[in-house]
Amino acid sequence: PPLMGITAVNEQKLMSPYSLVWGGILFIWQIPHFMALSAMCSADYEKGGFKMLGMENPKLAGVAAFTHTLTLFPLCYMAYYYNITNILFPITSTIFNSHLLYKSYNLIQQPNSSIAARNLFVSSLFNLMYNSGAMIFLNNEFLTRADIFLKSFTK
Repeated sequence: PPLMGITAVNEQKLMSPYSLVWGGILFIWQIPHFMALSAMCSADYEKGGFKMLGMENPKLAGVAAFTHTLTLFPLCYMAYYYNITNILFPITSTIFNSHLLYKSYNLIQQPNSSIAARNLFVSSLFNLMYNSGAMIFLNNEFLTRADIFLKSFTK
C-alpha cells in the first residue's frame, strides 16, 4: 500500500527511484521488526501452533535481522544519490540504522533474551518512524514546495 500511495501522490511511475528506494526501505525494515516480534512472542506463537524463526532458532533470527539491517544503509544513501532527499537524510538515518544494527547484534549475542528481543522491536519502531518522517520532510520536492509556500507570505 505505501508503494501504491507514493506512486499515486507523486504522479511517478511505479519503477521510479523514489518508489523503489522507499519500497525497499519498507521491505527490508520489516525483517528485523518481525524477527524481534517472533523472538519476543515465541511462547504465544508456540501455543497457537505457529512455527517462527525466533522460536525455532532465535540466534538465526538475530542474524537475519542484522543482515537485513545492513541493507538499510545503502538504501538510505540511495535516497540522496537519486536526489530524493537532501544530504541530511543519509547522515541522520545512519544513526537510527546503526542503533537498529546494534540491537540486532544484541539479539545474536543473547538469543534467548526477551529483553534483547524487545529492545530490537522498540528500535525497529523508532527506525520506521524516523525514516518515514525524514523521507517526507527531508524530501527535496517537499522542501521546494515549503520554501515557495513560506515565500508567499513575504510578498
